[in-house]
Amino acid sequence: MGHLFEKGETADIDDSTWVNIHRVLGNETARRFRRALAGKDIRVPFQERSLHNDHFLVLAIGAEAARTLVREFGGIKMYVSRGENVRERRVLTLAEKGLTNAQIAEALEISERHVRTTLGLMGVRNPNRSPRKPLRICGISPTLIAVE
Repeated sequence: MGHLFEKGETADIDDSTWVNIHRVLGNETARRFRRALAGKDIRVPFQERSLHNDHFLVLAIGAEAARTLVREFGGIKMYVSRGENVRERRVLTLAEKGLTNAQIAEALEISERHVRTTLGLMGVRNPNRSPRKPLRICGISPTLIAVE
């Protein structure tokens, strides 16, 4: 695979680059990569031999995944953003303003599940998340069940 940027060029990781990083590393490793390095400018080494045991990539995603990243993206400088795209930044901004997940979903015209997933991918748990729905037993609300 060819490089997405010219060697030595610094670029934000956009949606298409994240798709490639997820493809190369797998979803879970790509999430670990983002969580560990979000908000940082990084340079992927040119060669695998640069990856010593205490290299930041090895510590973040493991030796094998770091070697894979070097093979695919070696020599690239990139800024690892905190959010993958504009929608994720909007979700995070609204959560920081104190909106519940349901309010965020309504404001952005997305599902509440998408809001939870988006925040989860960024390693955030909304303290204002929507309250869970009460348990229903056989279609009967617990408030209607008499307890003796």
